[in-house]
Amino acid sequence: MSEQDTLPNRTLYVHNLNWKIEHGNLRENLYLIFSTYGEILDIYMNHKQREQAFITFKNVDVANFAKISLSKEIFFSKPLHIEFCKVKNSET
Repeated sequence: MSEQDTLPNRTLYVHNLNWKIEHGNLRENLYLIFSTYGEILDIYMNHKQREQAFITFKNVDVANFAKISLSKEIFFSKPLHIEFCKVKNSET
């Protein structure tokens, strides 16, 4: 399934994050930049794969707005790559 085939949902897959930034600092700054677009329910980051994060918003419209607004935005010296999460979620 390509990015164009992925249906919009509440969770964004954000990758190309700067792995040199400390985990807590990265998570806090992701929250600050993405929460300006709407209510965030969760930010999931794996300590082993620090180049990526999953950000879940309260609704699909807000997630879509954040995706459109922040795609390719420079974040800690790297452009954000943002897609809708491909994992099936019963509450999308």
